[in-house]
Amino acid sequence: MGASKNRPFKPAAFAAASTISIHGGAFMGRVCAARTRERQSRLCARQYVRISPRCMAAESGTATGAKTAEAAVLAGLQNGSDIRGVAEPLYGGVVNLTSERVRAIVASFARDAAMKAGKKLRIAIGRDSRISGPALEEAAAAGVFDAGMEPTLFGLATTPAMFMATVLGDVPFDAALMLTASHLPPDRNGIKFFTREGSANKGGY
Repeated sequence: MGASKNRPFKPAAFAAASTISIHGGAFMGRVCAARTRERQSRLCARQYVRISPRCMAAESGTATGAKTAEAAVLAGLQNGSDIRGVAEPLYGGVVNLTSERVRAIVASFARDAAMKAGKKLRIAIGRDSRISGPALEEAAAAGVFDAGMEPTLFGLATTPAMFMATVLGDVPFDAALMLTASHLPPDRNGIKFFTREGSANKGGY
């Protein structure tokens, strides 16, 4: 695929308003979290007249439990060196590869890769033809933005092409992602991670 067909990701596609920066998604997430905490505080106030230590401890325990459960879900998405999960409820399965999780995983990869490289990276994102591809492509792009870098979207691509994007060309990309679940059923999707040194493995990349 020629470089002319590649397109920089447009953060305005998911900013809540034009005045929100490229980190608008993260901003809105913080707003939603603040509103959720406010609602929980009001509920505690109604039940205990004021937010008692007992109520605060219960809230803290619930938050810790939720984080532990989420960490377990994220760990369960690892499949060898890839990420794999259910992205569409086509056959009654529970969707565990959500846009939010893809965004968080990609942001973590981008930050870690940039730290190892000692610089901000140019990151390419490709996808296969699965119906969940476009939504997860936007989520992956948001994750790269969250890490302070800019992605380039290749759209429909092949796995070898995304790796070669880190090797060939006048200015090869520093890293690339491929959204695919290979031979798995159409309700699944996943992420493959590449740098010019090769693909990811369980020990890193």
